[in-house]
Amino acid sequence: MKQEMDMTRGAILPKALRFALPLLLTCIMQQLYSMVDAVIIKRLAGLDAFAAIGATGSLLWIVESMLMGLAHGFGVVFAQVAGSVKERENIGSVARRAALIALGLAVAACAVLLLLGDALLLAMQTPARIMGQASAYLKSMTLFLCMAALFNIVGSLLRANGDSGTPFRAMLVSTFVNIALDYVLIRFAGMGAAGAGIATGLSQGLAVALCMGECLKLKFGREPKGTTKRLLRMGLPSLLRDGVISCGGGIVQSVVNSFGVHVIAGVAASKKYFTVLQMCGSAIEGTAATFAGQNTGAGKMDRVRKGMRLMIGLALGASIVTAGLTFAFADGMIALLLGGAEAAEALASGAKALRWAAAFLPALYLLCVVRAALQNMGYAGISMVSGFMELAGRIASAAFLPALIGETSAYVAEEIGWAIAMAYLLVSYFVKIRALSTAKRK
Repeated sequence: MKQEMDMTRGAILPKALRFALPLLLTCIMQQLYSMVDAVIIKRLAGLDAFAAIGATGSLLWIVESMLMGLAHGFGVVFAQVAGSVKERENIGSVARRAALIALGLAVAACAVLLLLGDALLLAMQTPARIMGQASAYLKSMTLFLCMAALFNIVGSLLRANGDSGTPFRAMLVSTFVNIALDYVLIRFAGMGAAGAGIATGLSQGLAVALCMGECLKLKFGREPKGTTKRLLRMGLPSLLRDGVISCGGGIVQSVVNSFGVHVIAGVAASKKYFTVLQMCGSAIEGTAATFAGQNTGAGKMDRVRKGMRLMIGLALGASIVTAGLTFAFADGMIALLLGGAEAAEALASGAKALRWAAAFLPALYLLCVVRAALQNMGYAGISMVSGFMELAGRIASAAFLPALIGETSAYVAEEIGWAIAMAYLLVSYFVKIRALSTAKRK
C-alpha cells in the first residue's frame, strides 16, 4: 500500500490540517450516529431503556477502552515502522501479528463479561427497575467484541500509515447502516436495548470489512524477529492505562447510579455529546500521534518539538471555543435527546453534567494530545502512569465528594481525574523535550 502521507518532511501545518480533516469528519459521523441512536432508543424503547444503556456503558467501556488502548499502543509501532525506510516493508506482517493478539484478548474479555456481567452490574448499584434491559444490552454488545477489536487495529494501522480517509469512509457507511438497523431491531423486532447492541456490533463488522481492502494491499513479508515483544512492549502499557482509567469511570458510574434513574439518564444523555465535545481534540490527538510516531521513527526530534507546539496551541484554542458553545446551548442539546414531560428531572441533570464537562474541556484536550505524543515518542510508561493518576483522582472524588457536594459529585468526579492526569503529562512532556534538546546540543 502506498503511504498516503509522509509527515517527516515539508510544512507541518498544511499536512496536519489535511490529515486531521478526515479524523474530524469521522468524529462528526460518530456523533451523528450517537445522536440518532439515542433518539431512537428514547422515543421507541422509553426512558428506562435509555437509562439501562447508560448504566451499562461504563462497564462495557472498561473492556472496549482496553482494546482501544492496545490498538493505540500497536499504532505506535505501526507509525514508527511506516516512518522508517528500513522497516517500512514489514508493516503488513507486523499488523497481522497485532490482529492475532487483539483477537485473543477480545475472546478472553467476552468470556469474562458473559460469566460475570450481571454480578458486576449489581455491584455498580444498577437499579432493579432497569436491570433486565441493562443485562440484555451488555450481553448483545459482548458478543461482538471481536469486531470492535479488529476495527481498532485496522483503523490504527491505516492512520499510522498516513491514511485517515479510509477509516472515515468505513465509518460513514457503517453509521448509516447502524441507524437503519437500530430502527428495524427496536421498532419492528421489539428488541429494545438488546437490539441497539446487535446493531452496533453488525455495523462494526461492516466497517472492518470496508477497511480490509486497503489493509490487504500491504506488503506481507517475513515477520521480523521480536515483533510480538515489540508490540506488547507498547500495547500492554496502553491497555493497562486505558483499563485503569475506565475502571475509574466504573467507580464514577456507581456514584451516578446511586442518585437514581433520572440522574443516570441525564448523565447518559450528556455523554452522548462527548464525541461532539471532543471531536476537534480527537482530530488533533490522532494527528499528533501519527506525526510524533513517524518523526520519532525517522529520528527527527526537533521536528517533533516544533510540531507539538503547534498541536498544543490548536488544542487549547479548539477546546475554549467548543466549551463556550456548549455552555450556551447545553439545555437545548439535552432536550433534543430527552424530550418529554416524564424526563424533566433528567433534562436538568443532563444540562448540568454537560456544562461541567465543558468547563474541564481544555484539560481533556491537552491530556489527549500530549499523551498521544509521548506514547508515540516511545514513552509508554509515562502514558501508563497518567492513567493511574486519573484513576486516583476519580476514586478520591467518588469517595469524598458525594458527602460534600451531593448530586454535583456525579457530574465532576470524572473531570477532576482529567485535570490531575493533564498536569502530570504536561510536566513530563516538557521535561522530556528539554532533556532531548540538551542532549542534542551536547
